[in-house]
Amino acid sequence: MNNNVTSLPVKSRFRPENATHFFDLFDHNEYADQLRAQGLPTNLLERFKFSNLAQALKKASLTASDPQIHLSDMRFCAENNVVFDVAHNEPSLWTVARALRGGDVHLTFPKNTKLDQAIYLNWADHVGTMQNLRVKIKVESGCDIIFVEKTAARGNGWKNQSIEIDVAANARLIHIRLLDDDVASSLHTSVIGAVLARDARYECLTVNVGSSWSRHEYHMKLQGENGFAGLYGLNLLKGSQFSDSTILIEHQAPHCQSSQFFRNLIDDSAQGVFQGKIHVHQIAQQTDGYQLCNNLLLSPQAVMNVKPELEIYADDVKCSHGTTTGALDETPLFYLRSRGIPERDARRLLIESFVGEVLDKINHDPSRTEADALIAHWLS
Repeated sequence: MNNNVTSLPVKSRFRPENATHFFDLFDHNEYADQLRAQGLPTNLLERFKFSNLAQALKKASLTASDPQIHLSDMRFCAENNVVFDVAHNEPSLWTVARALRGGDVHLTFPKNTKLDQAIYLNWADHVGTMQNLRVKIKVESGCDIIFVEKTAARGNGWKNQSIEIDVAANARLIHIRLLDDDVASSLHTSVIGAVLARDARYECLTVNVGSSWSRHEYHMKLQGENGFAGLYGLNLLKGSQFSDSTILIEHQAPHCQSSQFFRNLIDDSAQGVFQGKIHVHQIAQQTDGYQLCNNLLLSPQAVMNVKPELEIYADDVKCSHGTTTGALDETPLFYLRSRGIPERDARRLLIESFVGEVLDKINHDPSRTEADALIAHWLS
């Protein structure tokens, strides 16, 4: 963690010393009332078909705690009114984030702000705690911002997070997430909602090498012409880890582009999930939507569930989706071994090439160096 960061005072409504029952972690608002009535999301809901949050939390004994975070630049902390509308007809991670007690971080980047360095948000935690962090980011027109999240959990606990993002006309936000939580016992859930105006650009790269159980949701709304949303993800799972990436990109304006590129590397008896959907509204003519998920299974016990979707109501579009799942290709492995490279080294070279194509999507040297280190440690 950067030693020059400043501790950020987040706003927390309650800090109970002991929350022995899950509902004791709730705030007093309409979302908490909804969850009390409906319960947590389970795999009875189609969107949670492969991941049961209620079951994952069943044995957890958690105490609510303020999010333990540091922000590298305090100049842009300001109230804003970013609100990502969600339906209330069934429980969701949005409902959970708004129902739980926790802290808020609001960032507003004024018009034409262009930064030479990235804004870093570092998030640690304490054993046995539930930390709920609500982040709102408003990027005004003409801005060019890089925002980097780094998490590190070392022990039993649950991180829950919601991020609401508003990218104005002709603005760009690069969002990088380096998630390195405890593989053995930590839980991490997050939901990101972004609204893009005309000529806006939002790109998010998530590198996940941790958490025993995780689910990361992304909901993009392209509401202005010529917008671009790029979502890139890399999940490295081993042991009995479980990770779910669920995506919905809504094209709500003409001439917009979106790209989803995810890769999962799964070893031992770990399980991965990818649910990616492109929804093209009738008004969104000349949409260009791309989706690809590649999965590499390093063990016969590894499991990958994939559900790509297209829902198109416009007639002048170019959309594609695809997925591959399988073991390491023996042909290039044989070629490398025939050149005198030991099998272990040859396998590592192929795996590094597999994951490197995702990292190449966003050019930010400091984050790339850290991501390479996380991957090297995972492979060692």
